[in-house]
Amino acid sequence: MVPTAAKRRQPRTNKAPKSLDDRISTLFRSLAAQLDGGHYQNALQNCDRILKLLPDDRDAAETKLYIFLQLERYRDALELITAFPLDLVFERAYCLYRLQERDQAFAVLEQLKIAGGEKRRGLEHLEAQLRYRDASYEECQALYTHLLNTCPEDGEESDDVLNNLGAAQSYLDFINSGYQEAIHELNLDVPSLEGAPPTLLAISAAPLAVSTSTPSIPRAAQKSRIPKHVVVGVTPLPDPERWLKKRDRTRDVRRTKKGKKEGMGAGATQGVVVGAAPTPPATGGTGGGKKKKKQNR
Repeated sequence: MVPTAAKRRQPRTNKAPKSLDDRISTLFRSLAAQLDGGHYQNALQNCDRILKLLPDDRDAAETKLYIFLQLERYRDALELITAFPLDLVFERAYCLYRLQERDQAFAVLEQLKIAGGEKRRGLEHLEAQLRYRDASYEECQALYTHLLNTCPEDGEESDDVLNNLGAAQSYLDFINSGYQEAIHELNLDVPSLEGAPPTLLAISAAPLAVSTSTPSIPRAAQKSRIPKHVVVGVTPLPDPERWLKKRDRTRDVRRTKKGKKEGMGAGATQGVVVGAAPTPPATGGTGGGKKKKKQNR
């Protein structure tokens, strides 16, 4: 006898769970694909999964820090640097700069200058940005000039340095001589304005007259004329033609005693005569009416 399909079906066996290394490698491959595609939110979730399995994994922590910087979540990035044992002092200074914490950012920069390191050029860029924000345009100009002289001519860094150097130079030109040209264009007499005393408000020395009249009673606020049953914005507005006669209104609907509409707007179509009497049905010769009963004489 041939066994049926139900008998041939083997019992399903549970698959063995993946090892920790396999799970970590799978998560890292997925993380790399998400970073290449710019899917930072999903990549952030994968970083959390990796750190849950390996709490001390430095690669996952630095990747998470990079994602925070890309998403401009500088407060979260600063907390990650503080909580995780990461000696990323430059990233800390950059987060402080973006969070408008000037004094702490300058303090971290001084530590980096003393310690030195490979990110000397990045420190100059960051210090130039801090000097520009602090309105120290001469120091900012000097830093950008040095960066421009030491960077390749063809590249994105050269373009950025040129733009920032131009902004700092424009502020210096306005402070040194630009404001004088702006005042000259206004045609103002600067010496007379500088020598004129400041204007003061004229204060009368005469005592104020005391009013002996009875103070007027303030009028009560006018009550609203809106009826109680009307809700503004909910109750429909009244017909604007309610003051006109019915024959003068745009839509004149009249009803007869039988309930039929007559007049304008009664639903009559083109070619229909309103108010015309209906045509009586034609009656036949056979059986069309009742026969009169013969009266017995």
